[in-house]
Amino acid sequence: MSGPSVEQDRLPLIYASGRSAVDSTRLRWSGAGNAILAAYFLFGSKSGAFGIVVGILIIALGLAVWVITRFGTRQWYSISPVARGIAATGSVIGVAIMYITFGIFFLIIWIISLFT
Repeated sequence: MSGPSVEQDRLPLIYASGRSAVDSTRLRWSGAGNAILAAYFLFGSKSGAFGIVVGILIIALGLAVWVITRFGTRQWYSISPVARGIAATGSVIGVAIMYITFGIFFLIIWIISLFT
């Protein structure tokens, strides 16, 4: 019984829609979401040194997700549990920021189209 089990084929963190926060597409986009959040902390948050420190940490988290998962191409269960925790945390944060950013962007476009 050297074949992969059913548990290893399925990705963790399954959403209600059947998608996973750690599939290859979301692992790639999560780094961009982390970069957007880091840019806000670095340039837009007017919180001084705290914003710079948090921005740098979030950039590091986004890069860690890309490096650990080899830009989403590495098999999830071949990654060590500690590295999976880091990658999953970065992925969830980055994907949430991407959804919020694009959601607000398209909401603004929709509102503008109502009045023009």
